[in-house]
Amino acid sequence: MTMNLYPDEPNQERKEETFEDDSEESAFMKGFNEESEDPVCDECGRAIQEKPIIVEIEGEKHKFCSSDCKEDFEESIS
Repeated sequence: MTMNLYPDEPNQERKEETFEDDSEESAFMKGFNEESEDPVCDECGRAIQEKPIIVEIEGEKHKFCSSDCKEDFEESIS
């Protein structure tokens, strides 16, 4: 199907734009990918979905999902 994008110029017909990725899934993934990512626990590697425990150790900030992970991390570096 073609559309006349320039009604005053009948010879300027162009094809209607279609997008192959107009599915609900691609729209969802676009929104998902644009959201910020959850921080990751520095001990276990899991995504931290609640408020992280943040501790500065040797001048670096580390984020943990639980006090157990924080303690395990501190033990592993001492």
